[in-house]
Amino acid sequence: MTNKNELNAEMIRLYQQTAEQLFGREKRIFMARVVAIYGKGGQRWAEKELNWNRGTIRRGQLELENGEISTSHGQRGKKRVDDFLPKLNDDLRSIVREHYFDNPSFWKDKVIEMSVAQMIKILIVDKGYGRDELPSPETIRRKILKMGYNLRKN
Repeated sequence: MTNKNELNAEMIRLYQQTAEQLFGREKRIFMARVVAIYGKGGQRWAEKELNWNRGTIRRGQLELENGEISTSHGQRGKKRVDDFLPKLNDDLRSIVREHYFDNPSFWKDKVIEMSVAQMIKILIVDKGYGRDELPSPETIRRKILKMGYNLRKN
């Protein structure tokens, strides 16, 4: 027969292992249900004994009560360039194609004789972008590399 302390230690291990195997909403709801079993003071107990984050537990409790998924986590961080400049990829592609097909000797290597600064100038003058709204030169260079082309200064 096991004593109460051994049973409690086994339950703690079970709770911790189960929480480690779950992700996202499922994990938060599991945590909220475990805390609900312990009633008042359950959040503090789970924080101390299970090393769970009380903010995560609270979010899980709200999701359990309302049946809604918490969206606050996905709205953090810097937005992607594509979110606020949706035509940028198409404009870059059109500039690359214009200059790529001008010089057949570079077709094999997919190299374009143009610097990032020249690319930015074309975006501003020909495509109507403002200097302040464009991303950094490094971002533009990476976008062009992702398309499979290389830029080479004249």
